[in-house]
Amino acid sequence: MLMDLISWLGVDNKDYIPATITGVLGFSSVVFTGLAAIAAWIIKQNLLRSEKRNDIRSALRAEIEVQWHMLVAAQDPEIVIPQIEKKLDGPGGTRYTPHFTRHLDAEIYRSIKGEIAALGRREIPPIVKFYHHMAVLDSFVAELRSPDFVSFDRDRKLMMIRHMFEMIEQAVTFAEDALAVLESVMYVPTSQSLSALRFRAGRHPSQIKDKTQ
Repeated sequence: MLMDLISWLGVDNKDYIPATITGVLGFSSVVFTGLAAIAAWIIKQNLLRSEKRNDIRSALRAEIEVQWHMLVAAQDPEIVIPQIEKKLDGPGGTRYTPHFTRHLDAEIYRSIKGEIAALGRREIPPIVKFYHHMAVLDSFVAELRSPDFVSFDRDRKLMMIRHMFEMIEQAVTFAEDALAVLESVMYVPTSQSLSALRFRAGRHPSQIKDKTQ
């Protein structure tokens, strides 16, 4: 095969053949060394991207899990709303304003939002949807805490409060969707899995089914 290459190069003089072979082998060595260097660089870049992607996933999952815990710990509307109704109907009820806690700022998400494109296409939508919903929820809670809320009539106040609790439940669903998709692409200890978190919070499907029976 090497002699065929030499013939193809047009080297007919036997005196030049050794030098030609040396040149071909030297050139081949340079080419293969260069290709090996390029392959090593590509592999290294892929590993760095993979490591960065996993770091982003871990950071976002930690923040979403904290938010999820706060959301599921929210007061039960079936208990809270009747209490609020009683206070609104009581003496000075027109000036009564329930105090609702605003949710934590999404510091991690905000700091790495520009790098979220490093995640897989399947991961991005549920994560963005959750954080967008949380921003809307926080703005709504801020409105419930504003001076304007005091001037609203009883029915409008109750309607807004009920809507807030519906938004909280929707936020829990969005958080679980985001946690589930992250869990499907990264290692999560069984004790910290979404299923385990829901079980400890009494929100596992089997527990909810038992309560309804």
